[in-house]
Amino acid sequence: MSLFRFYSNFPILKNLEKMKKLFTFFLVAITVQVSMGQNFGIVLFEDFNAATIPADWTQSVSAVPPAGATSTVTSTGWAFGQTSVTGGLWGVPASLDASQFAVANDDIVDQNRYEDLLMSPVMNLTHFDSAVFLYDVFYNAQWGSAAYFFISYDAGTNWLNLPINDSTVWAEDGVILPRVLTVAATPYTFNDQMMIGFYHTDGGGWTDGFAVDNVIVAGYNNPCDDIVTIPACGAAQTVTLGGQGVIDFNFESACGWDVPGAEQLYSFTPSTTGAHTLSITSATGNSYLDYMWKEATTGCDTLGWTCIDDANATGNYSLTLTAGTEYLFLLDNEFSDTETQTFSIICPAVQGDPCLLSADTWGDLGVAPCVDGACVPADAGYTALGFGIYGSETYTLENVQAGYDYVFDVCTGVGAGSWIPEIVILAPDGTTIDATNVEPATGSTLTHADNCSLEWTATQSGTYSIIINELGTANGDAPTQASCTTTFATDNGNPTVLCGANAAPCPVCEVGTLTSPMVQDICPGESFDVALSGNSTPGSYTLFFDNSTSGGTGGTEAPVSITGYAQGDFPLAVDEDINGVLSFNSLPPLAGSWEVKVIVVDALGEDCDSTASFTVNFLTSADPQCITVGVEENEIGQVNVYPNPSNGTFTVEITDVKEFAQFVVMDVAGREVYSQTVLGSGTLREVLNLDVNAGSYLLQINSDSGTQVNRIVVE
Repeated sequence: MSLFRFYSNFPILKNLEKMKKLFTFFLVAITVQVSMGQNFGIVLFEDFNAATIPADWTQSVSAVPPAGATSTVTSTGWAFGQTSVTGGLWGVPASLDASQFAVANDDIVDQNRYEDLLMSPVMNLTHFDSAVFLYDVFYNAQWGSAAYFFISYDAGTNWLNLPINDSTVWAEDGVILPRVLTVAATPYTFNDQMMIGFYHTDGGGWTDGFAVDNVIVAGYNNPCDDIVTIPACGAAQTVTLGGQGVIDFNFESACGWDVPGAEQLYSFTPSTTGAHTLSITSATGNSYLDYMWKEATTGCDTLGWTCIDDANATGNYSLTLTAGTEYLFLLDNEFSDTETQTFSIICPAVQGDPCLLSADTWGDLGVAPCVDGACVPADAGYTALGFGIYGSETYTLENVQAGYDYVFDVCTGVGAGSWIPEIVILAPDGTTIDATNVEPATGSTLTHADNCSLEWTATQSGTYSIIINELGTANGDAPTQASCTTTFATDNGNPTVLCGANAAPCPVCEVGTLTSPMVQDICPGESFDVALSGNSTPGSYTLFFDNSTSGGTGGTEAPVSITGYAQGDFPLAVDEDINGVLSFNSLPPLAGSWEVKVIVVDALGEDCDSTASFTVNFLTSADPQCITVGVEENEIGQVNVYPNPSNGTFTVEITDVKEFAQFVVMDVAGREVYSQTVLGSGTLREVLNLDVNAGSYLLQINSDSGTQVNRIVVE
């Protein structure tokens, strides 16, 4: 029974033809196991390069050699691993990629066969909305034979067929089929018993033939058929995106990056008009998700999106939405690495709801108060600076300990009493409110003294947000503040956090464990890593360089202490100039061997050292490890590799890519230890995760514009 042909001007077919060329060029044989929710998968790829029939492929078999054959062995009419066919009455030129191919021809197999059928393994297409079947063919019907593409929905018991167009040259051919195909009023649905075949009949002659190469079967799910509805404001949505995405959604996103990875669409219809916030509350940081949005009436496609951000960390983003209008949100992965993020849409505060936003956010409170003999409060210090809080502000408070009591206070200081505050204590998860003193301003008898302080018991550990607005803001009747994010420049006291009734003890000063390699060899211009793990006390961190026993030179020719680092600065990359400190003070860079350790001074003035030190050997440019790798000039785009050195995870950015980029990592002996190929165009950003020993390696970057080699260091 004949199939309806889908011509190759279909957009997704063109993209897969480009993919097929790249796969064949790199001799990549791919079989991807797919599962529900995966948007795109290569189910089968076969290039027939071997001289025998591929594993799990089968042929129609004759019991004995037919009459007229000189061979005494059973044959099935197909030969494999052929590079060309010459001689006799029919020939085949080299294939499109000049690789081996499969061919049905009696002269080659020495069998007078006239019905030759080559069949694929059984495939599972159950989870796909559509599938594309691509192949290179040479079939010129020189002596009147017939060739067909076969497809079976019942493991080869019955076949549908598609005639192959004859041509005097090799051609790319194929068909795209929907999940349910109706032929002659009979529906055929994708299942786990799918097969394809290539059939040739020469009517009993010894002449014509049929050649096949580079067979690809790929399935995809349309993300527009799987739009998740966000039911309400604040409803958390957790998305995990990994692997390849739909080819139709592989485009340069509104955020300026190619997004070949998996994608997910969301729909949201706000009930109020105004400033909404898309809040990302967690991210694994393995990849970047491009967040985009548009009105649903413009259609579910790749057009007209507005970038929110390409995100691999938490953050808040303002959106102005109209009540009753449906909006689409597209989350598209820039890579195939699996990334999990949780986000929600926060709607404008309505009457009675505490404001969770403000005009400004400040970190001046620092570390939460604790008891070390006496309470050590967190004080922004505004009184000494001559100003106070303004109308709409958020203050972050670090190192809050769950289960203990704290008191936020703005009762004294510059301008205290200018207006009545309403306060919200927001836990680290961004949704839990530990305490609030919000109420309507209309009819209220509260004074500044009544509402200027608020005690709470922490339900979570971490960084809290203390949100201050004017009384009545959340209820829509504040005297001078129209909404949560409207500010007015009127001083109103000094923000302070005091110990509550059940005060938290101060943590023991500890700097954590050094996880940097114990010995690091650094060439001129390179950096070494200072990394810590385990518990570390917030405070002021110092790097201590000691040459008293190792004999290092440079700097002051004596031990050097560099202060002013913060806990969040680690892991830290440092070069021989200590990141410009030495040259700024007209001192020479470090040379030879130095011991490095970390010292921290906590909020109470107590200092503690790292539990170990490590050695850094500052090499000269003449050292064999520091010889620069020569690279032939080419037209490859700009390449940026960072961080370098690293613990084995490198981010590579390359511009001006036309179709693909290949990343190959080799050790100093020239052995390949890693290889990855990425499809796309424009600017690509790829994360390489190397599971190798510490040392120097060569990163070779191949693209369709040229080749470049970089030296990278794994610590």
